[in-house]
Amino acid sequence: MNSNEWPLVFFTLLSQLSMGIILAGLVTFLFLRNQEFTSNTELKRLVTFIAMSGMAVALVLSFLHLAKPLHSVYALGNMGSSFLSREILLVSLFLFTLTLAWTSVRFGLPSAVSFNFLYLAALFTGILLVWVMARLYMIPTVPAWNTPLTILKFFNSGLLLGAGAMLVAVVFLHGKGIEIPRVQQMVTILFYLMALGVFIHLTTALIPVAAHEGMHSSFPAPLIPFAWKAARLLFLMLGFSLLAWWYPGFVSMTSRGAPYWAYLAFILLFLSEICGRYIFYASYYRVGV
Repeated sequence: MNSNEWPLVFFTLLSQLSMGIILAGLVTFLFLRNQEFTSNTELKRLVTFIAMSGMAVALVLSFLHLAKPLHSVYALGNMGSSFLSREILLVSLFLFTLTLAWTSVRFGLPSAVSFNFLYLAALFTGILLVWVMARLYMIPTVPAWNTPLTILKFFNSGLLLGAGAMLVAVVFLHGKGIEIPRVQQMVTILFYLMALGVFIHLTTALIPVAAHEGMHSSFPAPLIPFAWKAARLLFLMLGFSLLAWWYPGFVSMTSRGAPYWAYLAFILLFLSEICGRYIFYASYYRVGV
């Protein structure tokens, strides 16, 4: 993988995390609708702040990939046929809606009552962004990318990292003594969302890329170092194993459920996603003319 693709690794992961934490918040609300997620101001502030900050960093990183960042504005002129143009627009819209959602709950601007609408608008924009982001890489001449699995993997990264980031936010506030209604049930929902994300990752890893025999290749197929694949699996299993060990302790409120174990588990899972995204970019292999 080229060194200038590292900004794209973190750009895509942070964008998907920002979408995922907003999605995890909505799922939690739907399961706990008798005790609304949106009734807790501190949690609303932290969740939207994490999403907004992650998207802001992602936007800055996206410019590091470009030789002439100021020229990126010209890409907006091809919205009708270019997924890159749509991605640039949606990145800006997603950050804008996240900022409005955060200011509405933090400062009451434009109004506190508009939070729910802005939250849903941000989620809708974030989902569109991740879909467009995945479609951008589904190039017919790149067999490793031109598959529906690219869409599934991008959304699943958002699910795993987003649920993990929200779990960290809930545990952090709880550890600070801030009351989180039905905190055990909330952590349970987030734990199972993360378990689903891990299951999907392991399942999709077993699906081989379709062979394109008889097609001319423009350069040799890349050889992805085994160490990256091993590291991805190791971090994934270590992170989720630690999370599964920590979770019963948190629910029963024992020392085993200390917050720093949840933080460490999330870090390990994020490292796994970094390795997985490296493998994705390193698998670039063009066939045909």
